[in-house]
Amino acid sequence: MVKKLRNLIVLKEVTSKGCNSNVFLNNNTRNGALHQRAEGSQKRNFFMIKGGLLMLAFFVFSFGVKAQVSSYTFTATSGTYSAITGGTTLIASAQDDASSSLTSIGFNFSYNGTTFTSFSANSNGFVELGLAPSPFTYYPLDDPACTNCISFLGNDARTGGAVTYLLQGTAPNRYLTVQFPTWNIDYFTTAYYIDVQVILYETTNAVKIVYGTSSMGGFYYPEVGINGAAYTDFNVRTTTTDWSASSAATLNYETMDLNSSVYPASGLTYTFEQPACTTPSNQPTALNLTPSLTSISGSFTAATSAPTGYLVIRTATSTAPTAPANGTSYTVGTAALGGIVISQGASTTFVSSGLTPGTTYYYWVYAYNGSCSGAPNYRTASPLSQNVATSSCSVAGTKSVGPTGTYASLTAALTALSNN
Repeated sequence: MVKKLRNLIVLKEVTSKGCNSNVFLNNNTRNGALHQRAEGSQKRNFFMIKGGLLMLAFFVFSFGVKAQVSSYTFTATSGTYSAITGGTTLIASAQDDASSSLTSIGFNFSYNGTTFTSFSANSNGFVELGLAPSPFTYYPLDDPACTNCISFLGNDARTGGAVTYLLQGTAPNRYLTVQFPTWNIDYFTTAYYIDVQVILYETTNAVKIVYGTSSMGGFYYPEVGINGAAYTDFNVRTTTTDWSASSAATLNYETMDLNSSVYPASGLTYTFEQPACTTPSNQPTALNLTPSLTSISGSFTAATSAPTGYLVIRTATSTAPTAPANGTSYTVGTAALGGIVISQGASTTFVSSGLTPGTTYYYWVYAYNGSCSGAPNYRTASPLSQNVATSSCSVAGTKSVGPTGTYASLTAALTALSNN
């Protein structure tokens, strides 16, 4: 800051950890100057008449720029549909184009590399994590606005009975069931319906779609599957003949035939699960540390095994941190493992700030794999390590500027301060 004190101009630069300097400019120094300064672009169009209105919809698709949910495993099994009782209502019965408000899952649910705590149900045959979708979303898996969606029969439909949810089990093995009883496959008739549940599991973070009793007719082509944070990341199913033997779709708008001959049998269960975690086969290399007075910037070369991310820990001594535990994420800025968590994520750069001048700090980098069952999975052997000392204060105390001062000119004084 700059302030006038009678015949003196005082410039004061205050830095952390005690490196404070005052520079006094003699009144007769007049010449000092202070200068502050793909095919994926194709579209499919269709017309739909609903409620007397003609609507034009455009569906943009992409040829599988796949990210995380595309790596989920899929299984189809035969089981039993068990209706829940005593659940809480999300959407009332006989509702067309309706979305529920965001509702608590009841536990932390890891999906697509993100932890979700809330969900919303939609009358058009899907559940969305973390957001309440537009009530007018009819084909969720190729809709750019619908992300982290679980579609059991994405279609222009409506509720039959009331949509309810129920949290069951005890931690860490709870599960949330969202139930769509006698869900109407078409918005304008109650003749065709099916019982369906979407179930989310704690710890395993699996997604299940369970089909129940149905009454089928007509010809429909709903979307079935899941997508990620972008609609180009998808895991979609398709069939024209047999729901128990569906195929993985290559395009996000592919559908399942649904009619009186081709439909899900009661008890058919679709399960989407994160792949099992593996340990990265090596650590990153070439840790470079660049110190300043109160911070240290770091960068390193990514591990050749292409792990999901890296955990960076800072310690005050050369003793290695306690090894990170698989399945545990660490909060940046908190004390953990015998040090301070500096970074956790995919970045190969970091900044460690709030440090003491003239002090040596030690850094340790662990590669890990995420977006898998039990993630993160750390490589704990031989973490990448390096140390460096922060710069020392070169200018401290009171200095003067002028013919007989510490600095001959204001420019020289400011240069010294900026380099301090």
